[in-house]
Amino acid sequence: METPGDPPDASGRPAQPRHGRSRNTDADPLSAPKQPRTGRTGFELNHPIKRILHGVALLSLALLLAPANLVAAPEPPASGTTDAATSAKPDSKAKKLRIGTKNAPPFSFQLPDGTWTGISIDLWRAIAEDLNLEFEIHELELEKLIESTRQDKVQIAVAAIGMTAQRNQIIEFSYPFFGTGLAMAVKSGESGGWWEFLNRLFSKSFLRSAGLLFLILLVTGVLIWAAEHRRNPAQFGGSAADGIGAGFWWSAVTMTTVGYGDKSPITPLGRGLALVWMFISLFALAGLTGAMASALTVTQLTPRIQGPADLSRVRVGALAGSTGAEYLRQNFILYSTFPNTEAGLDAVKAGKIDTFVNDEPVLAYGVKRDGTGELSILPQTFDSGFYAFGFPRHSPLRRDVNSSILQIMETSEWLGILARYVDASKQHLEVPPRD
Repeated sequence: METPGDPPDASGRPAQPRHGRSRNTDADPLSAPKQPRTGRTGFELNHPIKRILHGVALLSLALLLAPANLVAAPEPPASGTTDAATSAKPDSKAKKLRIGTKNAPPFSFQLPDGTWTGISIDLWRAIAEDLNLEFEIHELELEKLIESTRQDKVQIAVAAIGMTAQRNQIIEFSYPFFGTGLAMAVKSGESGGWWEFLNRLFSKSFLRSAGLLFLILLVTGVLIWAAEHRRNPAQFGGSAADGIGAGFWWSAVTMTTVGYGDKSPITPLGRGLALVWMFISLFALAGLTGAMASALTVTQLTPRIQGPADLSRVRVGALAGSTGAEYLRQNFILYSTFPNTEAGLDAVKAGKIDTFVNDEPVLAYGVKRDGTGELSILPQTFDSGFYAFGFPRHSPLRRDVNSSILQIMETSEWLGILARYVDASKQHLEVPPRD
């Protein structure tokens, strides 16, 4: 019997139902063809959307697990160091620093074996050890050193580098570590000698006084000639030139109280003039004698150069590009330049210049090292300043170096560095033997 709603198929047999088992229970279930297994709302495993969803799930799982796999465990710090100390110090393995210096004893100079030493060099070595920095030292002349620092060809300038406003416009400075000032080196016991005596004797004031005296002698000679040439032609007669010359001679002899007696006035007017001239001559002669005596004694007892006020009238030398040269230039004083302090001091000894201007501690060390006794330092210092390290502008090293300078200068290590070259007063210098 057919079920209503189930139409027969083409063979006339009733159709199988769409869902569930066949109503023919006698049929062999193994003989029926297998149909694909699907859910009521599911997809086949090889469906495209199923593959996309499966990939998204795997990608999400990978992202969740990635941080744990990629983050490496921190390595333990080296023995004797801490994380804080390591992070505070620059990486010394990245690049060797180029340190620029110049020959400026006792702050930077070379020993016979080529090793650089000095107050500035030793301080820098202590800083480099504190900051774990590697470096190499290059010698440059002062002007080249400043320019190379500006161009960052040199990372730090370590020498006797004076802090000036002009230099601070092109480079930066560390904290200062040494106070200084300009001084003048001269020949020991130097006096002006005959040359200085002649300079003072024929100075403007002396020549002005001598000219005035000559004019007074001439006027007196003319007056005595006018009073005597008619009544006393034997002594003041002849032409006007002869008579005036005789009158000039008489006034000079009378002034010096020599009194040859070859000429003398005989008229009342002439004798009156002679009396007045005798008293005037006493004051004139005393002034002339005092001027000559002062020129002689002051020249012998007073050094030719006593301080900065004398620089404008003597021959001066200075290091090229130094604070001394800048001082002379600003004060419109002519000067000769020298490559180093030793050359400048040699020029003073040779008489090529009268004085050499440089920083006082550098000059004092150079004079002490010279050891000949021919040179001395004038006691007066001027244009005070400070020494510091130089950096290119915006250098990343400056902050760490400043911190290290402050720490080292508060310890006995800094006193030990100073003690190797200067005493506590910074005046008496300990100098190694000169080659």
